[in-house]
Amino acid sequence: MKTVLIAALFVIQAAFKCSAVDTSSNELPVVATVFDKGITAADVSLQCDANNKPVIPTNTPSTCLVHNPLDELRIKIVREVRLDYIEKNNLKATDEEIRELQAYQDRFMAQDRIKRQKKLVELEEKLEDTKLSSTEKEKMEKYRATLLRLVSRDKQQDEIKFKPTAEVLRGIFVPWIEGWKFNKSVYEKYGGTVSVTKFGPDPVGATECLLKDYEKQGKIVIHDENLRRSFWDRFSEAPRFTAKPEEIDFTPHWRKPLPQNEE
Repeated sequence: MKTVLIAALFVIQAAFKCSAVDTSSNELPVVATVFDKGITAADVSLQCDANNKPVIPTNTPSTCLVHNPLDELRIKIVREVRLDYIEKNNLKATDEEIRELQAYQDRFMAQDRIKRQKKLVELEEKLEDTKLSSTEKEKMEKYRATLLRLVSRDKQQDEIKFKPTAEVLRGIFVPWIEGWKFNKSVYEKYGGTVSVTKFGPDPVGATECLLKDYEKQGKIVIHDENLRRSFWDRFSEAPRFTAKPEEIDFTPHWRKPLPQNEE
């Protein structure tokens, strides 16, 4: 999880949106409404029949390339509810929290540089061993090439005195901070099943309870009953990896000790 945040400094996430199947009226039916904001079939890549009725997708898992429309609908609804919940419960990221995460990130990056330099020295020594097989040598040389590229990048950043602006850092850190505060808050309120992910614990049970509360209040409306039933059935499915009660810990990684260098 700690390396995921580093990757966020260099990767821009792309959003994909597919069109719905053409209908005779060429209109895009609204399949759900969240806080008076409509979500169309096209927004979640959901097909509709000739009468603009949603075609319920098969129970197939989402992949990195294709998402099940039910999962797309869930993502969009949760995103809107999360923003509302954060606002109403005073969970916005503070300047102090941003500085705290930035300080952790600076320490982590500095330690990572030292680790790379140390590993590079070790590789150079190992490559002098004449007893290495051709396969071992090739593998080590590829790793060394990768480390050399990273060291070169570090030097370039030092030379140009590269430093992300406060606005850029805020754009990167705020989602992490507010995501953690949201997850912790809803779990403390509702409890329930917690999924284990590479991004940390995900309170799927609590999030489901929260969304059902919003639905009862009329803030979430899924207009087609078959789609609504399928949506909640899929939401209630057990996650692939479930945390045991004693394993549940919503302490964010930047409030834990830095990982030790591997030998």
